[in-house]
Amino acid sequence: MKLLADSGATGTDWALLGKNKKVISLFRTKGMNVNYLSEQDIEEIITKDILPHLSNIDCSQISSIHFYGSGCSTATKQSMVKKIYSAESLKPVSVVT
Repeated sequence: MKLLADSGATGTDWALLGKNKKVISLFRTKGMNVNYLSEQDIEEIITKDILPHLSNIDCSQISSIHFYGSGCSTATKQSMVKKIYSAESLKPVSVVT
C-alpha cells in the first residue's frame, strides 16, 4: 500500500492506495504547511488526525508515503517532514514540492 498526501496551509487530502493502485481510503485532515507549523504541531496532526483514519488497517503494510506539501521547497524542510513521519513509525517518505 501507498499513502499519498497533497497538503497546503488549510487542508491535506489523503489517499491510501492498495494493489494495482486501487483506492482503499480517501480522507482530509488539517493543513500542514511546514513553513508555519513546528515539528510538534505536525506530530500532533499525525497522532490526532491521520492515524485515526488508518486505525482499521495494518500500517506495517504501507510501503511508502508520498507527501506533496506546501513549504517543502528546501532540503531542510523536506528532512524535517521525513524525520517526523519516521518518528511516528510510518514508512519512508518521499517529499515533493
